[in-house]
Amino acid sequence: MNCKDPQLNNYMQQNIKEASCLDNRDSDNPKIYKIIKVTLNAAFMEQIWMAENLNYDPKTGNSWCYDDDPDNCEIYGRLYDWATAMNLPEYCNTITNTTMACYGIPSQGLCPAGWHVSTKEEWDILQTAIPQNLGMAYALKAPGFWPENTANDYLGFSALPGGLRNIGNKIFDYRTTRGYWWTATPATTSTSYSIVMTDRENTLSIDTYQKNFYGFSVRCIMNNQ
Repeated sequence: MNCKDPQLNNYMQQNIKEASCLDNRDSDNPKIYKIIKVTLNAAFMEQIWMAENLNYDPKTGNSWCYDDDPDNCEIYGRLYDWATAMNLPEYCNTITNTTMACYGIPSQGLCPAGWHVSTKEEWDILQTAIPQNLGMAYALKAPGFWPENTANDYLGFSALPGGLRNIGNKIFDYRTTRGYWWTATPATTSTSYSIVMTDRENTLSIDTYQKNFYGFSVRCIMNNQ
C-alpha cells in the first residue's frame, strides 16, 4: 500500500500491529517503510509510526548519508538539518516567523502525505506505552545495532544508532554509539527539541540543539484522522 493512501489509516486500525508502505516520490529510489501501531497506556489511544528513519533525498537543502556512503542511508536513513527536515527555507534554522511559515505543528516536513515529522509531545506520549520496569530507550532500540543488554525493541520501533553530521566541522560522528532525532518542536528561534539515545544508557533524553549545526535523523508519524 502506498504511504499516502488515505485507506492506510483504516487498514492499520484493524487488528494489525505491523505493516509496510511504499514511498515512491523518488522514482529512482522508491522506499518501503515498516510501520507499527503503538497502543498507548493513556486512554488506549494509538499512534502509527514509521519503524525506520526517513530516507528521502529532497535534492535541495542540507542532507547526507553518513560518511557520504549510500549504503548507510539504506540502513540508518538520511541525516538532515532542521529546516531541510521540515521542508522549510534555510533561514528557518535561525528565526521563527509564523508569517513566513517557519513554525507550525504538526508539519509534514519531508514525510509523505498523510504523515508528519514527529513532535516532542508525540515522543512524550510514545513513552507512556512502555512498561515502567523497562528503560525507555531499551524498549525502543533495535537489538544487533547496540551493545548487548541495552536493547530489546519492545515496541518494534527499531531505533538505530545513526550518529550525526556536524555541519560546521563537516564531520560525521557517533554512528553505532548514538542516535539523534529532530522533532518538529522548536525550543527557541535557533534550536529545536531533539531525541537522543546512547549506547551507555537505557533511557532517552530530550535535549535542545542548534538547528543549523547538526544533521540528525527523522521519524515520521501518521496524521490523526
